[in-house]
Amino acid sequence: MGSRPRARRLSALLILSLLLAGAGRAAAAPGELPLPTFAPAKTRDALIRAAEGLVGAPYLYGGENASGLDCSGYLFLVFKSATGSSIPRTVAEQGRWVLPIPRGELVPGDLVFFDMSAGASAGAGAKPPAAGAATAAAAKAARRIDHVGIYIGDDAFLHAASAGSRTGVVQASLADPAWAARFAFAGRALPASALSGAAIEWGLSATFEAEPSGAAAATDGLALALPGFRGAGLRVAGTFPLGRNFSVGIEGRAEWDNLLGVFRFPAAIFLGQNEGVSIFAGPALTLGAPSLPSADASGGARAYEAVPAWLASAGIRWTPVVYRSGATSIGLGAELRYDRYRPISDPAASLAASQASDQAANRRACFSLSVGLRVRSIHY
Repeated sequence: MGSRPRARRLSALLILSLLLAGAGRAAAAPGELPLPTFAPAKTRDALIRAAEGLVGAPYLYGGENASGLDCSGYLFLVFKSATGSSIPRTVAEQGRWVLPIPRGELVPGDLVFFDMSAGASAGAGAKPPAAGAATAAAAKAARRIDHVGIYIGDDAFLHAASAGSRTGVVQASLADPAWAARFAFAGRALPASALSGAAIEWGLSATFEAEPSGAAAATDGLALALPGFRGAGLRVAGTFPLGRNFSVGIEGRAEWDNLLGVFRFPAAIFLGQNEGVSIFAGPALTLGAPSLPSADASGGARAYEAVPAWLASAGIRWTPVVYRSGATSIGLGAELRYDRYRPISDPAASLAASQASDQAANRRACFSLSVGLRVRSIHY
């Protein structure tokens, strides 16, 4: 009779936690490399060759083929030719699409964005942004950028010019005071090395029982009481991109489980979205003798043992991002996890009493719900 209300409460609590975790999600584009590749040097070389092959093409507003190109159409055609991928078509969209990087990190194949209205007021003596400057201002700059080019090294870039002594696809220099005054920010679409796009994550979480127990659990229907506090944990992880907003990684944790009275050190492989849903599974080391206190006033305790197996912990996680600055993001998260604990039977207990308590007690010991904070830093 009581299993259905408990199942409804478990599902409702998970859904509520996921909704709360995503309530503050920003609408900004993911701060990830848009086009991960396992051969970055080869892909960048192909990109530069495609860009140089169009030098001399005439300027045409709205054009995106060799008979006429505007600045964003030029990049659209270059990426399509070199990678087979269709990138955003306008300058503003391309500015939001790339991963902003400091100017000092530019390598051939990166993109450079400009505010053409800035030159008139900035003057020839304007200084370019510092090479190591943070990229937090890139999002603001992206709202007013109106020109883009592709960097080819030694301060040189190729772009489709609409005015000046030479128009069409030509080469220019960031060292030119006129371009230095108009420079807004740099962006990266392709990895610069085999490690580009890899990320380090740190997390801090609070863990709760997956469903209310005791008096709250006895209430029919949807329980309004919050589940009991179960413990806290620290997490560190490394990830490697498999696609846009999709990675594989390995993580380690250190946790205190106050409910069972043990320290637990899970390690897991995880797969899924960098901003969104992922799954994880792996072994775990447990220190201590797990013991589940009674959910009622009987005062008894139920003994457990951790199952020594390669698959000792598994779950599903949702992590939306609420704040981003360049390659660093901060996100909230919610997680539903199953840890393998095996009950140690009590010979003195009657069979009827044991069967009545098994399902609820085992669910309480093995399932947990966590909410927390994640910091993610991407390697350029």
